Amino acid sequence: MKSRGGSFLPTADYDLTGLWNFRTAPTIGAPADPVATLRQTGAVNALTFGAVGDGVADDTAAILALRNAAVATGRAAVFPAGTYRYTTSPNWGVAGLQVEGRGPVLWQHTGTGPACLVDGGINGLSGVTLRNLTIQGNVNSTHGVQVTKVWRSIFDNLRVQGCAPTGSAFFGTFNVCNHFLNCKVLAAANMPAHGIYFADANCSANVITNPIVEGLTGSGLKFATGAAQTTVIGGTAESNAIGIDLAFNACRHVFVGIDLEGNATADVLCAGNYNSFVGVLAYSAGPLVHLTTGANFNVFTGGIYQSITIDAGAFGSVLLGVGFGFSVGGVFTDNGTNTQALGVWNVNSAIPATNRLQTTSLAGNVGFYGVTPIARALLATGAGRTVDDVITAIQNLGLVRQS
Repeated sequence: MKSRGGSFLPTADYDLTGLWNFRTAPTIGAPADPVATLRQTGAVNALTFGAVGDGVADDTAAILALRNAAVATGRAAVFPAGTYRYTTSPNWGVAGLQVEGRGPVLWQHTGTGPACLVDGGINGLSGVTLRNLTIQGNVNSTHGVQVTKVWRSIFDNLRVQGCAPTGSAFFGTFNVCNHFLNCKVLAAANMPAHGIYFADANCSANVITNPIVEGLTGSGLKFATGAAQTTVIGGTAESNAIGIDLAFNACRHVFVGIDLEGNATADVLCAGNYNSFVGVLAYSAGPLVHLTTGANFNVFTGGIYQSITIDAGAFGSVLLGVGFGFSVGGVFTDNGTNTQALGVWNVNSAIPATNRLQTTSLAGNVGFYGVTPIARALLATGAGRTVDDVITAIQNLGLVRQS
């Protein structure tokens, strides 16, 4: 094909993905710099810069050249199907940079540091996109994907297979308004401690859609002190030590429809504030939802859990239309302050927890929007209550005076 200006005839293969794959120099008038040629294409191909992708050759230099060409041209960096071995991850933290695997693509990290680094530097940046990649770390890979000072970026269909046993598959600091979707932890001999870990108070307003974080020695989803306002939709956090782990003052996170099971210590371990759990299914036989001291104003709406424990020092917990006791042995234990519960049932025995809330074993401070046994006596009127009971409760509350 001749160029419009008639200046050169490239010697290239054009593949079905729409990429020019320059393996030899153009025959006439070829630019000395391949980047200048690649400005005319829609993407930059790893093979252009000498990457082999056979799982044997060291593609470190070729991957770095690809990254630099993508930055210089403003084009997407594309990896055709293959296994790319490298010792050091280039920094993919460049505003507007797009990196994509086309076909089964495995990045095989053989050195130290993160297997995939996305670092926005001192000032931070936005607009990075990474998608359709499997990233295999080794025992010296600090994390699978490390994202620092990056916002309004997309991490789509990334799969991490192994890293250091103290690391995280996805590790974020200063992440704001990023979207992690269809991200998965794959089984490996060197499993990380955590799945997705937002590790500082500068992580805020991120979205995680359909995560698959399973088989970890630590937490599936972990949020550090001060990390805030993540929305998690769907997915699973199973067969970990902890399914969802919220540190003290981790706040305003929302979990919708995530499946938790088989976690050894707890399905939910929460010391944070103002978090919401909507339609969550947590039915491990032994582990529980555990609200610890300092866990304030957390809300559970719908969903089914095995056991729920609220410690002394947890304040203002709300449970609305929640089931517990998915299997035999599930319990609801509340030692918190000002817990509000309505329509909470033991689904295994079909016994409403509202009956249980009247027992002294729950420290006498739980009820329907009431914080004292007297208030409960008023608000839990129904079968077995008389008009005199209601009148007495109203008088004891000081709402009317006795004549």
